[in-house]
Amino acid sequence: MNAPQTETPKSLVLESFFTGWTRAWGAFQDRFGTARQRFRADVHGAWDDAKQTLTLTEHFHDLGAGADERVWIVEKLADGVYRGSAGDVVGTADIRVAAPGTVHLVYRMRVPVGGQRVAVSFDDWMIRVDERVLINRATVSKIGVRLGTAVTFFVRPGDEESATVTPQAAGAASA
Repeated sequence: MNAPQTETPKSLVLESFFTGWTRAWGAFQDRFGTARQRFRADVHGAWDDAKQTLTLTEHFHDLGAGADERVWIVEKLADGVYRGSAGDVVGTADIRVAAPGTVHLVYRMRVPVGGQRVAVSFDDWMIRVDERVLINRATVSKIGVRLGTAVTFFVRPGDEESATVTPQAAGAASA
């Protein structure tokens, strides 16, 4: 018996997928296989056509530790080529469309470890599953040693769900 085939999305255009509200769920698993962190995020994207800039505000809700926020500024340099920055990113993120429906990100970020912030490397692959779903797999390493993998699922709300992923819902979720 063959598995049903789904059509591969023809493209993943970041400013199209992430404009508006998106909800995400994810987890970080260390190199030994232990799940170390689980989170949910409400993500809001705003595209500025004049500046060719996508502002992504991620409201994280760590399922065990609390809430956090990160704001990405993603500049479109050419079709399929972007540069990203955020407060905890060291330098900038190199972001490129790698294949139809797939985007590759490479960057360094300062993350909390044992009461201090440590710069680690991220190698992310975003894969668009369909019009509403995107999977991100990030390999996290330090000086070439793999520390673990973070997997995040992003889901855009459907018409029937659009009212549940809003600034009010995001604020209520963190209260």
